[in-house]
Amino acid sequence: MELAYKLIVIGDSGVGKSNITMRFCDNKFFEDGVATLGIDFKYTTCRLVPDHTSDQPESVRLQVWDTAGHDRFATLTAGFYRSCQGIMLCFDLTNRGSFARLDVWYSRVKESIGDRFPPLILVGCKLDLVQDTSMHTPIPQVKPGTTGLMLRGDNYGFRQVDTAEAEAWAREHGALCYIETSAKENTNVARAFEILATCVARESTPLPPSSGSDKVPPRLIRAVPVPTEKPQKSGCPC
Repeated sequence: MELAYKLIVIGDSGVGKSNITMRFCDNKFFEDGVATLGIDFKYTTCRLVPDHTSDQPESVRLQVWDTAGHDRFATLTAGFYRSCQGIMLCFDLTNRGSFARLDVWYSRVKESIGDRFPPLILVGCKLDLVQDTSMHTPIPQVKPGTTGLMLRGDNYGFRQVDTAEAEAWAREHGALCYIETSAKENTNVARAFEILATCVARESTPLPPSSGSDKVPPRLIRAVPVPTEKPQKSGCPC
């Protein structure tokens, strides 16, 4: 029996949080998704990054919480930060504004949980929209004191956040790493969750589930048997 760890996926509305969650948990992708209202969650199994120097399990059970990115749900979703064990912070590679607001999301989490900051991974979504280098335009320069927001127009689909810039943000904020993903093409999705889950499993010392549901630690979900499955092969630029 294995315990399930609680991971939360956060970021602006429309950046691809639901798609990356659904791709990893259900191996599905919908081109025209519906924005999450409030919060939703899924259970899944995640293999860990191999570590032959420790006694870590091969896989763990996860409870992945997909949160609404609209500001009107900020108060509702903030309550889930305090019980999470790992954070996946997402932005849209084709939306400069979603990257500019990463500090807002980071501050919200810090205000809710204080110094006990759980492992965080920074994820750039919609890599499939920027893979064609012949379509790339120069990275837009953001004026000091502005959000850097660029509306969807003729430039939509072009890369608006440079990889080095995102990596710098990740280092500055103590993230595990930065990784670019595509839920549509299933690129690096499993890898992102594996990296985060591995760190969470190494840092956590969960207790076995008790006989009474009211005695289960608040950050743990009851264990369930985990089927054996082959891990997806994917690279990590971290």
